Amino acid sequence: MCNKWTRICFVVEKILFTHAPLSGKAATTRCGSRPFVMAGGVCNLAGLLVCSSSTSIGLLFVGMTLLGIGFTMSYAPLMITVVMYFPTRFALANGVLSTGAAVGMMVIPPLVELLIKTYGWPNAMAVLAAVNFNVTACGALVRPPLGTHQRLINAADEADTSTDPNLPHISLLRSVVVFLKDIPEKLSLDIFILAPAYSVYLLIWFLNGVIFSAWLIYLIPHAISKGIDARLASFLATAGGIGNLVVRVVHGPAIDRGLITALKLLILLSVLNAIAFFVDMVSYDYYHVLVILAIVNGAAVGIIGVVVMPVAQEVLIEPDLSVKGYLLSLPILALGELCGGVFAGAFYEMIGNYNLAFVSLGGLSTVIAIAIIAERTYAVWSK
Repeated sequence: MCNKWTRICFVVEKILFTHAPLSGKAATTRCGSRPFVMAGGVCNLAGLLVCSSSTSIGLLFVGMTLLGIGFTMSYAPLMITVVMYFPTRFALANGVLSTGAAVGMMVIPPLVELLIKTYGWPNAMAVLAAVNFNVTACGALVRPPLGTHQRLINAADEADTSTDPNLPHISLLRSVVVFLKDIPEKLSLDIFILAPAYSVYLLIWFLNGVIFSAWLIYLIPHAISKGIDARLASFLATAGGIGNLVVRVVHGPAIDRGLITALKLLILLSVLNAIAFFVDMVSYDYYHVLVILAIVNGAAVGIIGVVVMPVAQEVLIEPDLSVKGYLLSLPILALGELCGGVFAGAFYEMIGNYNLAFVSLGGLSTVIAIAIIAERTYAVWSK
C-alpha cells in the first residue's frame, strides 16, 4: 500500500507540473506573481490537510492534486519575478533561490520521519500543512519592479477594453475561435515556430528528467546489491544532496562573472555525470568511491532544473522567448521524470543488473553532451 501511495504522489505531482506555462504566462501578463504565489500556499495547505485525513487512495489523490497545483502556482511565477528583478545577475539570484530547495531536500526527509514517529502520520501531515502555509505569507511580500508593475496594469487595462459597451459586439463563436487560436501562445508552444532549434534542448531536458528519476530509484538498491549495509547505502542520497547543494551555491557567481557559460556548465556536468556512471562499474564494494560518485551524480543531475532558465537565456537571447522556453521546459522535464520511473523499472526487470543500468544512464548523459555540442556547432556555422 505504501509503495502504491508513493507512486500516486509522484505521478500526480509531475502531471500537474504541466500547467506551469499557464501559471507562468498569466503571472507575467495579468495581475503579477503575488496572487499566484499566495494561492499556491493555500493549495499546499489544503492539499496536505486532505492528505492528513485521507483514508483511501482517492482522498490521497485529491490531496496530492491540490499540492501539485499549489507547487506549480507558487514556483513558476516566482521564478519569472526573479528574472524581472535580476536581468543581468539572474544566475546568482537563481543560485541563491535554489539553495533553499537543496537544503530542504536534505533537512525535510529526516524531519518528516521524526514528525511521523512523534505524532503519527495524520498529525505530521497537518504540521507540514502549517509549515507550507508560510508560502502564502511569503507570497504577500512578492511584487514586480515598479516599472514592470505599471506595464502590467496598462496591459490589464488594454485587455479590459474588450468589455467596452461602445465596441462592436463579438459573438460567442468568434470568442471561442480566438481563444482556441491563442492556446499555442498561452502554452508557449509557439516556441517551436519562433525558435525551432530550441527543440533540441527540450529533448535534453526530457532525457535529464529520465536520468534524474532513474538515478534516484537505482542509487540505494544498487549500493545494497554491492554488499553495502542498508544504513550506509542510504547515506549516499545525502552525499548526492551535498554535491547538489555545492553546485547550486557556486554556479551562479561563476556564470555571472563570466568564468563559464550556462551551456558549458551543462556540457561539463553531463560529461562528469557520464564518467561517474561508467566508473561505477569498476567501483565494486569500495564505499568511499561510491560516496564520491554519488556526490558527482548529485551535483550533475540535481542542478538540471536550476540551469533551465540560464540556458534558455543564453540560447534564445530575447527575454520574451527565454521565458517561453523556460515555461515549456518545466513540463517537459517533469514528463522526463515520469518516464524515468517507468524506464528504471522496465530496464532493470529486463536486464536484472544495476551495473548495466548505470551504464545506460551514462550513455544518456553522453548523448546529452553530444547533442549540445552539435547544436551549438550548427548554430555557429549557420550564421
